[in-house]
Amino acid sequence: MKKLLVLLALLPSLTFAQYNRGLIPRSSPEKSVGQKIGYTQVNLNWSSPSVRGRQIWGDLVPYNELWRIGANAATTIEFSTDVTIDNKKVSKGKYAMFLIPNQHAKWTLILNSDHEQWGSYNYDKSKDVLRCDILPKKRSAIAEDLTLSISQYSFIHGAIAVSWEFMDIEIPFETDFLNQLKMEVESKSVAAADNAKWAPYLQGAEYLEEINMNLDWATAWIAQAEKLFNGVKNWDDKYQTKDFCEAHIMWTKAKIMARKGEFKEALALAQKVANFKDGAKFYNRPAYKDKIDAALKAWDKK
Repeated sequence: MKKLLVLLALLPSLTFAQYNRGLIPRSSPEKSVGQKIGYTQVNLNWSSPSVRGRQIWGDLVPYNELWRIGANAATTIEFSTDVTIDNKKVSKGKYAMFLIPNQHAKWTLILNSDHEQWGSYNYDKSKDVLRCDILPKKRSAIAEDLTLSISQYSFIHGAIAVSWEFMDIEIPFETDFLNQLKMEVESKSVAAADNAKWAPYLQGAEYLEEINMNLDWATAWIAQAEKLFNGVKNWDDKYQTKDFCEAHIMWTKAKIMARKGEFKEALALAQKVANFKDGAKFYNRPAYKDKIDAALKAWDKK
């Protein structure tokens, strides 16, 4: 009988809790943003409080204490591949993200493997996968709502930004784009038809030349593209003529040579492209002709 009375007494509160769940929108709404940096997908999820005339730093958000970077559940960040933050490797996965603000020094960024925790109430330091110092910056205009964003500076470099009230925090990171590119080039070549296995190597070599990085890879890749191209027995003109593609390979090879300071060899190859009768369709494209003509003049003076 006593158990029944206890249950009956609890029933109204249980019913109200279920009835009230999700009825009123939270004052700090859930937000999310995602972006791909190179081959790496980055996702952020947070609850966004507003300033609403309150003193934020040192008051609502105390100095020298763990802050969940928002409200409600812990803010999370997820990387689809391994990344590097502050010269430290962070394995692909999802993490809770915290900050420890400091009034007179750098702030501390924390990534914690327990990404399902509510706020920071059950925070366990032993589950930290990263701790590093971040220098905050004052902003001139107020950021009324706590805002997180992702910036891409290249396929390799990106940054997470946290903005609230009159403070900005930027967290730079690096992807392992070049090694991922290498795997993509090799796998795409293996999967391609026999008459197109050369194309991924050409595309990869051309990209490395454009960003002026890993020119040894670019040299090896353009050589592999040339070798596979010359081995094609049954050409398919569905997408482009064979002569056009041959001229494209030669032009890319010339650009790589020039990047390496081999201007004499680059000039000779570029002249061959410009005078390549069968590849005239490539040279006469405005997107290529202007660049080839400019290169001929510049490399002739080296």
